[in-house]
Amino acid sequence: MRKLVPARPRSGQEIDGIAEDILGYFQPTAIKEPQVVKVEPIFEFGLPDFGIESDYRSLEARGIQGYTDSANRICVVSSELADDPNAAAYFRSTMAHEIGHAILHIPEFRRRRQKIISEQAKKDGILHRLPDTEIPIYRNPEWQAHRFAGGLLMPEAAVKKAIAMYRSHEILAIIFEVTPAFVRARLKGLKMLN
Repeated sequence: MRKLVPARPRSGQEIDGIAEDILGYFQPTAIKEPQVVKVEPIFEFGLPDFGIESDYRSLEARGIQGYTDSANRICVVSSELADDPNAAAYFRSTMAHEIGHAILHIPEFRRRRQKIISEQAKKDGILHRLPDTEIPIYRNPEWQAHRFAGGLLMPEAAVKKAIAMYRSHEILAIIFEVTPAFVRARLKGLKMLN
């Protein structure tokens, strides 16, 4: 059973707003116009603006595509995934997901860790993990990072405009350069799934 540190409660709308703020700085036209979001510059140049290192590393042996380490302020995406031309859409969503963890959770978890350390100097001083089944969805950091990725790569206004022009999930996947599964998840989150 996977264990997670619960995040502070956030609504989907709040998370979408944070993603839109980031997008407004890097690619404001993508907020309302259906297009491919250039996520790599956000990862490579935006995260350092927040004091977070970004890197590509070999993660194949670990069996993961990315991770974010709040203690060391680093966000990593698999170099194998980055180098795979057949996985571009999945690579983009993985990168957006990790950016979500970096933006939403690094500052929060670092503050919480400092508070715990100062309050429990003689105790364990760690953030306790709970089974993911015991964490309400709105406090689940994985759900929050997924929602952020959706808001970053498929902003609601751009999605509404794209749906008005094209009904096909496959076409939306091409327009936003994401996987069809990502499109379905985003539309479900926005309550737009037919």
